[in-house]
Amino acid sequence: MFALAGFNRNLVALVIGLGSFLVIGTVIAAVVQYKPYGVPDARRDEYEQILDRINTNKLRKAEALKHGGARVHLPEEVHDFGIVDPGAISLEHEFVIENHGTTDLLLERSGSSCKCTVAELEEPVIAPGSSGKVKVIWNAGSELLEEFEQEAWLKTNDPNRDAIILKVSGKIAAPWGVDGLMYAKEQSLRGDPMTASVTLYSQVYDSMLLVETVASSPRVTTSTGPVSSDDLELLRAKSGMRLHATYTPSDTRSSFEETVKVHLADPESGESKWLEVPFSGRFKSSVTFFGPELWKNSGLDLGLVEIGSEKTWSFGVRFRAEDEVKEIFVKGVEPSSLTASVQTIQSVPGTFRVTVRLADDAEPVRFVGDSKHGYVEVASQEDPDLVGWIPLFGQIIDEIQ
Repeated sequence: MFALAGFNRNLVALVIGLGSFLVIGTVIAAVVQYKPYGVPDARRDEYEQILDRINTNKLRKAEALKHGGARVHLPEEVHDFGIVDPGAISLEHEFVIENHGTTDLLLERSGSSCKCTVAELEEPVIAPGSSGKVKVIWNAGSELLEEFEQEAWLKTNDPNRDAIILKVSGKIAAPWGVDGLMYAKEQSLRGDPMTASVTLYSQVYDSMLLVETVASSPRVTTSTGPVSSDDLELLRAKSGMRLHATYTPSDTRSSFEETVKVHLADPESGESKWLEVPFSGRFKSSVTFFGPELWKNSGLDLGLVEIGSEKTWSFGVRFRAEDEVKEIFVKGVEPSSLTASVQTIQSVPGTFRVTVRLADDAEPVRFVGDSKHGYVEVASQEDPDLVGWIPLFGQIIDEIQ
């Protein structure tokens, strides 16, 4: 019994001791304020402000998501940096985002089309009637591109527009460039020289030197000339020159395709590069065909013709040459079920009439208007190399009984 009484007294003492400890601990806790780990005393106020802003934004987000009255308005969605230097870094542009709604507009980054495009949010929450800014940063890097366009993406709580796409674009300055194509269309008659020009330019170097030109054919000759300051300004170029190329044919071909390689250099830095410039053209035909029966000015459509038909088809042909063409002949006709004859039009020099009809021994055949299956070819009697041909389309069938 005495042992049990002693045990009870010890238990009572323990409970009283624990109670005293809890009371003392509560008093101490009320007096001592624990500091946030890793925040120095000098920045405690800043820390508290950030914490308060985070908590406030959480409440505002909850309210905005609940009511859903935010409305996105973007005065600008695409920004063009223009021409930028190769390797340019930290190309930045700030887009303004306005909230035309009745509740807070929430913004959240959701990625981009390129790792080098970064969207920085000034504030993730925009109050009604207010605006915020989003900074888009693009790094061109060392890889040379001609043009670029990248996107930064944002999520919103606008029920009518839950995503925003902000675009930045531009053009990397070209160390060397060619403006346009050297193409001459129907500039001169077949057999005559043909000339075309392009501008060679640099948007990086202040001067340009043409070291060498190599043409794909000895029939091509080149020369250079100055380029106007207005043209350089339009190209946003620092230097440039005009390249002229002349093609002198040795036959009567109607077109040509050649290439001129140019070796350009910057005299100051010694940097250089070869460029390949296509050079092509089409000569005016020395022989032209005309007439109301020609189908779209590209051929003669005879349609469906029965054997024994007396129908004829006519069109005009005109020759252009230094010496007047006074007489021509039919050099070829396909298919053989057709014949053709020519007649001089006395009132117009160098002009003739061609008449097509069925041959007496015509057989059924279909012809599709090419150099093998359907055409009429005529040539100058004085110069047989001066020729021209026109497609024929149609089908000859047996006489319908």
